[in-house]
Amino acid sequence: MSANGKTAKVRRMICERINKEDDEHSPGGFCCHTSHPKGQLWSYESNEDSPLWTMTLRNNGGWQFRGQKTVYTGGSKGNLADEPFKYYDYNF
Repeated sequence: MSANGKTAKVRRMICERINKEDDEHSPGGFCCHTSHPKGQLWSYESNEDSPLWTMTLRNNGGWQFRGQKTVYTGGSKGNLADEPFKYYDYNF
């Protein structure tokens, strides 16, 4: 994070699903519906080989990658958090 709090360097982490066997599948959609009764649990690991990306804080309060236009509808392109979070929507 920069001194003024308006730019941050980020990189992609290695994320691996650790409870995929707990998913339940039911008929529907193109193939099936997938539900996660115990939630999705992920392991996270730093990836120093992943390139650094710069995100900037925009006037709308959202974080976006440098070089992209500000999005005023639908919020930000990214969120900064103290803890990693991942969710994969198998039904989309």
